This record gives sequence, structure tokens and C-alpha cells, in this order.
Amino acid sequence: MPLHEDDVRRIASLAQIEMDDAQVRHLAPQIATILDHVAAVAGLDVASVPPMAHPGSSAPPREDEIAPSLGAERAVAAAAESQAGHFVVPRVLSR
Repeated sequence: MPLHEDDVRRIASLAQIEMDDAQVRHLAPQIATILDHVAAVAGLDVASVPPMAHPGSSAPPREDEIAPSLGAERAVAAAAESQAGHFVVPRVLSR
């Protein structure tokens, strides 16, 4: 499926991603290839294929077993930083 550079720019704009012309030229054929694969999968007749929880695995799921929890002290013991029994992680959202 041919994908024009204007299409890539529109997708980038909708996703609020800034791209220069070199990035657009580089990504256009890659996105077109992905869309071709999606179209090929969408065209498959899967009406006779039974639903599966885990494709490719014929083993039944294991039974849930009740087991003791790890505990907060052991869980944070290997953390790079902890405080009052909690993990301390870098802020990822700004106020």
C-alpha cells in the first residue's frame, strides 16, 4: 500500500510527534510495510479457527495456588531506593 509523506506527517501531527523531512522519508516505507502486513492478516479467513487463550500453546493453564506473599520488606530490599517500605522512583509526569 503506497503511503505518502503527507500521510506520515498527518499521523505524526495527530500523535503530537515532531518529525523532520528526513524522518518522514525514512518512516513512510516502514509504515507502508506494516499496513501491508495488517491488511494481509485482516484478509485471512479465521471463521473455522477456535479461540485460544494462548496461541501456540496446547498446555492447559496451571491452577492458581495460594502462597505466602513476598512482604514489603523483602520486596524493597533490592530496590535502588526505598522509603518507609515503598519504592522510590523518578517522577515521570510533571505538574
